[in-house]
Amino acid sequence: MSLLPARLSRAALFVACVLASPMACSSSDSQNSQQTVTQPPPPRPPKPTIVLSSDSLGATLIAGAPKSTQSIEITAGTTTALAAVTVADVSVASGQPTTWISATLSAQTAPATLMVTIDPNVPAGTYSATIHVSATDAETKSVRVSLTVKPRPRLVVDTVALGLNGDLGAAIAARTIHVTSVEGAVDSLAVSKLDCGGAAPAWLAATLSGPTTPATVKLETTPGALKAGSYTCTFVLSTSQTLVDSASQTVRVSLALRAVPRIAISVDTLRIGAFRQQDGQPSTVSVTNAGSGTLDGLSVARIDYGSGPSGWLTTSFDSTTAPATLTVTPSARSLGPSTYNASIVLASSAAGVTNSPIAVPVRFMVSPIPTTGISVTPNPMRLTVKSGTSFNMKFTITATGDTPAAQMGFALPSSPGPFYFSLGCTGSAAQFTTPCILQVDGMAPGPGTYTASMTLRSYASGFTAVATFILTSTP
Repeated sequence: MSLLPARLSRAALFVACVLASPMACSSSDSQNSQQTVTQPPPPRPPKPTIVLSSDSLGATLIAGAPKSTQSIEITAGTTTALAAVTVADVSVASGQPTTWISATLSAQTAPATLMVTIDPNVPAGTYSATIHVSATDAETKSVRVSLTVKPRPRLVVDTVALGLNGDLGAAIAARTIHVTSVEGAVDSLAVSKLDCGGAAPAWLAATLSGPTTPATVKLETTPGALKAGSYTCTFVLSTSQTLVDSASQTVRVSLALRAVPRIAISVDTLRIGAFRQQDGQPSTVSVTNAGSGTLDGLSVARIDYGSGPSGWLTTSFDSTTAPATLTVTPSARSLGPSTYNASIVLASSAAGVTNSPIAVPVRFMVSPIPTTGISVTPNPMRLTVKSGTSFNMKFTITATGDTPAAQMGFALPSSPGPFYFSLGCTGSAAQFTTPCILQVDGMAPGPGTYTASMTLRSYASGFTAVATFILTSTP
C-alpha cells in the first residue's frame, strides 16, 4: 500500500497514465477532476551545413603567365546560419611548392565567396592541392584544385650566323633560314629592317615566308657594285606573341667577296713565219685581266715544243701585271723548211686566279730561202804557178736561195788565152741546175800576170754572175 499522499498519488498516476494512454487518462481524469497539462520544449535547431557551388577547380596555364583567380560560392545548407566561415588550410601535394596557390574569403558568414588564386610561375608540370573550408559547428568541406603548367613555346632559328662567299661579278645562290618552335606554335613573326652598316650599299634581302611557325627566311644576295672584301648585315627575327622564350633573335649574315683575276690572251693561236736560216720578226700577244681584282705575277712558266726541234722560241713580258704584252721571237737558223708547233704556257701568282696556267698555241712556218741570183766562190780566184807548168782551177756556182738556178751556162771570155773551160752541173744537160763546178785548165804561159773573166748565166731565171781568175806565172 502506497504511503504517498493522495494528491501526489493522483499526479503520479496521471503522468503514468499519459505515458501509457493519453486518451484514457484524459477521459478518466476529466471524470475525477480538472488538471493542467505542460507540453514538451520545441526541438533544437538543425546543425549548420556548408554548401559549396563546386568542390573542385582546375586550370591549365603556360609557365610565367599572369595569375588566374577562380571562385566558389558558399551558402548555408540549413536554416541555421553559418558563422565564423574560414579557410582552415591549403594543403599541397607532397614535394610540391606552396607558392602556386592561395585562397581567401569575401566574408565570414554565408553567403560568401571563396576566391582561389593560381600562380603558374613555377616549373612546367602538374600540381594539386586541397582547400579546407570550415564554420562553427559545421562539417569541414574540401575543394580539390589541380594545375597543369605547360612549358612556354620557344622560338628556334636553325642558324643565327650565316657565312656567304662569292666571286666578284658572279651570282651567289640564295640561302634559306628555317624558323620553327617547340612546345607549341609561335605566331606574329616579323623580320626587322636590315642593318648593313653605312659604308656599303644594301646587298642583302631577307623575306619571311609567313607569320607563324614553321616558316623560312629567304636570303638573297646582290653584291652589285661591292668591291672585294668582307661585309656584314644583321636583322632581328622576333615575335610579338607573349610568353615565348627566345622571342627575339639577331641573325648575322657575313659576305666575303673574292677578287677573281682571269687571264685573257688576244690570240687563239699565234701564227708566225720566217725564212730558213733567218730569225723571224717579233710578234706580240696582249695579256689582260678578264676577271676582277689584280692580275699580277705574270710569267712564262715553260714552252712545250711539239715533235721535232726545240729551242726556237724566245719570250719576254714588258710587265708582270696585266695589262701586259708578251713578245715572242722565233728563230729558223737551225730549222729546215716545215711547220713547227709549240705552246707557250703563261702563269700568274695572283690570289684567286681561276685559269692559271694557260697556253698560247704557236704555229711557226719556216719557208725556203728565195733564190735571187747565183754566186761564185772563190771569186776572184788567184793562182801562182811556174811558167810552163799545167794548172787546174775550180769555181763553185750556187744559187743564192733554196731553189736551184736552172739551165746554167757560160760565155767564153773575149781573150781566153791558153785556158780551157768546162762546166759541170746537177741534172741533165738540158736542165743543168745549181750547184755547178766551173773548171779552168791550161799551161802557164811565160812569166806575167793573166786575168780572165767569164759570165755565168741561168737561162731559166736570167740570173748572172761573173767568175774572175788571176793567174801569176813565174819564171
